[in-house]
Amino acid sequence: MAQDTTRVNGVALATYGASLLSYNTGAVALKNNYFKPNKRLIPAIFAPDMPLRSVSIKCEFFAERDALAESASTNLGFTLTAETDLYLPDGFYYRGVLTNAGKPTRVAEGIFQREYTLAAYRHGAKESATLSASGTVNIKGNMDAAVKYTIAIGGGTSFTINGITVSGITGSTVVIDGIAGKITEDGVNCFDKTDITEFPTLKAGNNTMTISGNGSVTIEYYPIYF
Repeated sequence: MAQDTTRVNGVALATYGASLLSYNTGAVALKNNYFKPNKRLIPAIFAPDMPLRSVSIKCEFFAERDALAESASTNLGFTLTAETDLYLPDGFYYRGVLTNAGKPTRVAEGIFQREYTLAAYRHGAKESATLSASGTVNIKGNMDAAVKYTIAIGGGTSFTINGITVSGITGSTVVIDGIAGKITEDGVNCFDKTDITEFPTLKAGNNTMTISGNGSVTIEYYPIYF
C-alpha cells in the first residue's frame, strides 16, 4: 500500500491518528468580468474571479478505544477550522477554510471515519527567484499570484521595484509581502515609508521586473492553478 503523503499545515495526517481513505477536489467554473462600452462589439475584459473549489477528505481514525478515536476526529476538525493548507496525493496544495465536518461514523472498536469539506484554492509549492537588476521573471501556474519581495539593501536610502518605492531606508532588509499583507524594514513595520497603493501580484507567465536602487530582490510566490 502506498504511503499516505497527506499533510495538514505541513504536519503528516498520521500525526492526528488518521489515514486518508479518499478525497475529491471538485471542479470550478471560471467567471470573466467584463464591460461592454456603447458602440463597441468587443467588451473590455477585467481580471477573472478567483474561483474556490469544494475539497473533501474522508479519514479513518485508529485508537485503543472508541472515545480516543472519536476525539482524534474532533481534534482534526478543530485544526481545519482555522485557515488551512492541505497537501493531497495529487501533488497539489489546497488553501482554504472548513465549511463542514460530517458526523463521525463508528466502524469497529477504536475505529471511526469522518469526512471534512473545505472551500479552497489550489496551488503549488513555494517558488522563488532573485534579481539584482531589471529583468524577467516567469511565474508558474495559470492564475495571478500574490508575491513577496525581500529586498537586500546594498546601499542608499531608496529602492523601487515595479513602481513601488520605499524611501528613507536605514536598515538592511525591506520586505514587501503581498502574501501576508505587510511591509517591514528589518522586521519592523514601515508601511509609511512606501507609496504602495495595493499589494503586489504577478500574472502567470513572463513578467517584466523594473528595479531601481542598490541591492537585490528575492521574489517568492505560490503558483496558483485554476
